[in-house]
Amino acid sequence: MFFVSSSFAQENDYTVYSKILNRNIGLRNNNGDDLVRVEVRKRCDCNKELRELAKSFNEGIAELGYFDESMPSSVDKSEFHKALEMLVKSRAPKINSDLFQTQIEVNSISRNGFRRFFRNDDNDGWGRFYKKYEQSAGLYSFSKVVYSGSLALVYWEMEVSHDYGGGLISILLLDGTEFKYVHDVLVWIR
Repeated sequence: MFFVSSSFAQENDYTVYSKILNRNIGLRNNNGDDLVRVEVRKRCDCNKELRELAKSFNEGIAELGYFDESMPSSVDKSEFHKALEMLVKSRAPKINSDLFQTQIEVNSISRNGFRRFFRNDDNDGWGRFYKKYEQSAGLYSFSKVVYSGSLALVYWEMEVSHDYGGGLISILLLDGTEFKYVHDVLVWIR
């Protein structure tokens, strides 16, 4: 029984991850070339950002009202609050790039594999990254997907260069048997 529910959750997780990546199909790089692939961290380094978010809530710096202000009416706010609480306490899963259902190529990269591009702490690390991963849309990281009622929440990050990236919480709703994207909440941007 546990195996079935675990497999079902994992399948849904990759459906959610894939929905997020599929929203980037059709993007172009600075040269006007189509972006045909993405690199995904094998394990998200996002626990720090999620801990900071939880700390902000605990210290009263950030309030749930901030998230509620732009929330579509289709999102049950109490389910969102429950899911957000679970999200900030979650641990990042190990990502298997073979389980994505996208029209673009998805490859996983380890933390050490990514850090090798920045071996000298210089600004040319992204140049080395794009030399190896041509036509890449950059580096993506995903938290665990958490569920509350018909709501699915995931924190994800996109890094494109040393001065461009962001972290968002995406909200999806189960509509029948399919998850539909509803809203993004911006957590950070550079």
